[in-house]
Amino acid sequence: MPKFTTADYAQMLVNGVDNFTATYFADVVGGNISHDSITRAIEGKKLSPRVLREKALELIAPSVNGYLAIDDTVLDKDHAEKIEVASAQYSGQKHGITTGIGVVTMVYINPETGKFWALDYRVYDKPSDGKKKTDLALEMLDYYQTMSELYPDRLPFTTVLMDAGYTCKKIMQYVVRKGKIFYGVMPRTRKVSYLDQDGLVTSKHIDAFNWDNPQLKDYGITVCIEDLPKNKPLRIFQIMAKRRVEYIVTNDVSIQTTKAAKHVGGFRWKIEQLHRETKQLTGLAKCQARKGRKQRNHICIAFVVWHQLNELARQMRTTLYEVKHRPLREYQKELWRNPAYRVDAGLLGGFA
Repeated sequence: MPKFTTADYAQMLVNGVDNFTATYFADVVGGNISHDSITRAIEGKKLSPRVLREKALELIAPSVNGYLAIDDTVLDKDHAEKIEVASAQYSGQKHGITTGIGVVTMVYINPETGKFWALDYRVYDKPSDGKKKTDLALEMLDYYQTMSELYPDRLPFTTVLMDAGYTCKKIMQYVVRKGKIFYGVMPRTRKVSYLDQDGLVTSKHIDAFNWDNPQLKDYGITVCIEDLPKNKPLRIFQIMAKRRVEYIVTNDVSIQTTKAAKHVGGFRWKIEQLHRETKQLTGLAKCQARKGRKQRNHICIAFVVWHQLNELARQMRTTLYEVKHRPLREYQKELWRNPAYRVDAGLLGGFA
């Protein structure tokens, strides 16, 4: 058999269902393929986010009103030991601290079609590079801002969508300075300034406003925060999202209604969809390698494999889940017609 390659590893992730380990793959393939040969192949490369970036730029159908969405996900390694890039961090899925690998991700969204593409990512490894997650997000954002300035037609975007962890002073200031729009989730305890009924500047925590007031509920409120110039007013809206309350802040003061803000802010969930699909369909979080380089290569290949599945889903006009599970369903049909093991007819006695 020819030498095992990274393309073979990608094929393993495409074919895999619930076990994405090199040991399992070697057992399935057999022949001259061993666990060690797979390990050496994946360890011998140095794949970077550039691989995903170049693939994404081949596939993206851009919009002049494109959105960039930023968020992160944690690849749970709570039951693994001595994985180099794993660390203790907060997991939204577990609602607590876990041991895992943090990955800051960015997707490109075409708001006209509703389609989105995995665009870029960074592995959070502060002990090695000293960077916070917000630093990694800003690094990606700055890259695509520079690209849009140099090549306006290649990846145009007007708006940045951010989860709570990224609606911070540094990123908001950057977006405003570059003449872009942002929509972000603001902590309810954040203090903002506004003009009260007497025309006086007053400060108040966001959750202290009377959001039951129909005016605020339907139209939000114009505010300023100390992190941005006072001549750059913001609008804050209370949004009901997934059975919880969120406060969406934007510098797009042309948005006047909560309904309109919810529509734009709702595109943030595309990045949550990416995280869910990559974990469930490509084994993004299931690599058990201890070496950081292997983990990084696995993450890169998993994101690229998502693009493969996404393109197949587009061509077949179906979902990524259908693309993944259709061959397995066909196998089950054949197994029903010709069972590998037949049940003893007398197994259940008179209850059969």
